[in-house]
Amino acid sequence: MIDSKERRSEALRECDAGRGTREVAAFFGVSESWARRVKQGRRERGKVALRANPGVA
Repeated sequence: MIDSKERRSEALRECDAGRGTREVAAFFGVSESWARRVKQGRRERGKVALRANPGVA
């Protein structure tokens, strides 16, 4: 699975439209934790981008 910004944006649109985390995860074929992390990232950082990975050089 490719975790693109567009895919995260689409998932957030579905959440905003009233779908629950479990439903969004099933619709996109991802884990519920992925869907929760995407929503949490937007809530905490105000953006859809991936978190920085300090372990990657």
